Amino acid sequence: MKAVKWLAVGVGALAVLAFGWLWFGPVEEDVAPDRGPLAAVSPGAAEAVGWYASEDSVERLLTWSADGGFAFYRFGRTRAELLRTPLVSDGPLRFRSATGSTPNLVLTRGDSGAVGQAVWTTSSDVQRFRRIDGPYETREVEFSSGGERLAGLLFVPTTPGPHPGAVFIHGSGASSRDGHWYLSPADELARSGAVVLVPDKRGTGKSAGDWRTAAFDDFAADTRAALSVVREVESIDPERVGVVGLSQRAWVAPIVAVPDADHSVVASIVGSAATPEQQLAYELANDMVDGGAPAFVVPGVRPLLERRVKRRRPTWWASNGGFDPIPLWRSVDVPVLWVAGSTDRNVDSRRTEQLLSDAGLLGPTGFSYLSLPGLDHALTREDSGWLDRTYLSALVEFVLGAPLRPEAQ
Repeated sequence: MKAVKWLAVGVGALAVLAFGWLWFGPVEEDVAPDRGPLAAVSPGAAEAVGWYASEDSVERLLTWSADGGFAFYRFGRTRAELLRTPLVSDGPLRFRSATGSTPNLVLTRGDSGAVGQAVWTTSSDVQRFRRIDGPYETREVEFSSGGERLAGLLFVPTTPGPHPGAVFIHGSGASSRDGHWYLSPADELARSGAVVLVPDKRGTGKSAGDWRTAAFDDFAADTRAALSVVREVESIDPERVGVVGLSQRAWVAPIVAVPDADHSVVASIVGSAATPEQQLAYELANDMVDGGAPAFVVPGVRPLLERRVKRRRPTWWASNGGFDPIPLWRSVDVPVLWVAGSTDRNVDSRRTEQLLSDAGLLGPTGFSYLSLPGLDHALTREDSGWLDRTYLSALVEFVLGAPLRPEAQ
């Protein structure tokens, strides 16, 4: 009996120590890292930006990346087809791998003096490309918001306008134009005839500032500045420009939409209608269970983990933690597309649907809620390993103004 007693005392003491560490233990505040200098760009390298087709007709895009260099992209409908190779300029019309591996790209001019051919060399292969007219062109743009200099990649269709337009609003964490989660939908939209701007989130890529201390109002101001850039494109229809908020930025989208009289559409992709604090509780609970914690432990430990998370970014949580998006969503008077994954472990899609329903938002025409069965926060299919085609098609049809197909409603 004494052994059992002392075992119980020992377990209790360890539990007290663990809870004490979670509550009072040191937490290193999340601060912006020193990103260092951006990669230098050789004079004349910009004229190489554009589309290239290999001998077997595979199309690839050479364009500016967020770190100051370039990237050689291949888009596709499966993860296996997606390629992104970071490059740095190595002299006029010459590029080498930014990671120190063997790929390099050398371009040559044709008789007209324009860039016409390219040779792509890897450790195991040599491919030849010809310059082609692609479905859209890309431009690097700069703009300012609240005294901060921001940057991004602008997609402009090569088809005649006027074109609708969309600005992407990044999700949580460090996020720039280089993520395929943003670039693939942007590629789909631009191919279909929409002008798209994918900014570098403040404090990432080539954008100044710090997202760790910014309030949702700051991100909304950044988005309005980006919308102004899109509205200045020569082929744009300025009355058909909207925003696409992904994940956490579904909280920012209605802030932008409500006072913007020229706003045309708002898309919320795997966003939450709960407050950030409520959302954090859901995500941490799932993280604990997925990590093997017994369900009965979650109610007691989760509040301690929440406190530690908030202590890492105290300014952000003080500014945004209690934000309730529902009143703003009630005030949005333009068409809304809300896409959710039914098995999302990051965002409580069931609660979000219930909150939107309780607010009377799911009944009116103009507010479309699309729940995709079996998909998680990334909206990725198991068979393709990449973004669900129903989601991409619905987003394209929504931004371009076509009605959603019956199976996507």
